[in-house]
Amino acid sequence: MRRNMTKIKKSCRDKKRYASREAATRRAIELNRKGVRVKPYQCPACGGWHMTHRSPMAVLNEAFIEVGMGPVYV
Repeated sequence: MRRNMTKIKKSCRDKKRYASREAATRRAIELNRKGVRVKPYQCPACGGWHMTHRSPMAVLNEAFIEVGMGPVYV
């Protein structure tokens, strides 16, 4: 468990964390109005919300791989 917690901290260390979906969505709207195309997503590693330019599935796969849970297959 200690090893996974280290990976979780590493995967979120340089990312802005929003406490709620609403806060992340408000910020995404502000950024989109400025021409920055981002979407909020809930991080499976920390439970908070981050922004991405990538597709939700790409973000989810990366997060699961970083915490040692492998890629997501649909």
